Amino acid sequence: ALMIGVTLAGGLWPFAEQAPAADRQTIGSLKTKALEVRTGLPPVDSTALAMDEYRRFLALDSGPAGMRAEAMRRLADLNLDKATELESSAEVAGAGASHFKEAIDLYTGLLAMRDAETALAGAERGAVVYQLARALEGAGRNDESLAMLDRLVAESPTAAHGDEAQFRRGETWSIRQNYAGAEQAYAAVLASGPASPFYEQSLYKYGWALFKQSRYEEGLAAFARLIDRRLASGEGSPAKSPEQQIEAMSRPERELLDDTLRVVSISLSYLDGAESIPPVLAPWEDPAWGYLLYAALGDLYLDKERFQDAAESYAAFVDRDPVNVQAPDLLQAAIDAYARGKFPELVLAAKQEYVATYGFDAPFWQGRVAAEHPQLVAQLKQHLGDLVAAVAEQGPP
Repeated sequence: ALMIGVTLAGGLWPFAEQAPAADRQTIGSLKTKALEVRTGLPPVDSTALAMDEYRRFLALDSGPAGMRAEAMRRLADLNLDKATELESSAEVAGAGASHFKEAIDLYTGLLAMRDAETALAGAERGAVVYQLARALEGAGRNDESLAMLDRLVAESPTAAHGDEAQFRRGETWSIRQNYAGAEQAYAAVLASGPASPFYEQSLYKYGWALFKQSRYEEGLAAFARLIDRRLASGEGSPAKSPEQQIEAMSRPERELLDDTLRVVSISLSYLDGAESIPPVLAPWEDPAWGYLLYAALGDLYLDKERFQDAAESYAAFVDRDPVNVQAPDLLQAAIDAYARGKFPELVLAAKQEYVATYGFDAPFWQGRVAAEHPQLVAQLKQHLGDLVAAVAEQGPP
């Protein structure tokens, strides 16, 4: 044993015999070593690990009460996030049911705490009530969710999520066809100001709630505010036409505008048609987007094959603002509507109006160059030729 120990020690001793140079490992030789990559390790779900840690801590039934309350809240939030993720990604409904249930139990327990160390302050309490309402909605317990939202806006009307709570209340009441309740909820969101991310949707839904109650004039006012918000050029920015702004819109923005114009046209058709438009535009004194209301109403009548009503709606804008750059197109739309309705005399009269209103000596051309309006020039020549042909065929009056 002693001999073996001495022999081993000799190999470790600094002055032991060195290995041949060819066999020694150097830093440079490391470059030739292949890197071994271990594959097949399962990914770590940090959320699941965190949730398990919180559950183990709470299962100990010990520790400072404030720390336990914080653990409950964090575990509840993680459950709600996980449940929402599962419900949105899974193909089977109810994939997040267990997480919703755990979140509900934890939030409810938090709200029930009364001692000084764990009792929730106003803002914290409002946040927990809001989260509980979300969890209840996710679990399909809609009546209880609505009750929590009602409780939130009653106890903490200025809470961080107050505008979203009111918006969710409005959505719930709309689904239940309680449009008076929806109107009040959306109005509360609007009262919070344009900075709210729910402002524009609430303005649209507020108008619909009024429409559903047959309060068409009030609904039109709300829809017009939304259109102006989307299409009015901001101060200090280069002026853009409504067409340029519409062209630059995202698909959801464009769909919202189209839906708004659709309900506007329906509302106008329930009132006095084009005659009801001037009061709607009055707060803005001829906004650049005003022609859209006349065009939308005309398009609605055209879809219903009310050709004369369509033509008169288009022409009403021309009567209101004949030098507007959009007016020639709307007068042309009126001519086309009369033609589709087989009203030859009205077609001829509208073409006469077109030539008289947009001839090259008309006020429309002040400050404008014909080369910048080739379509108008082509239509003007076409209508002038048709009028000459009609006179030649029928003879002078």
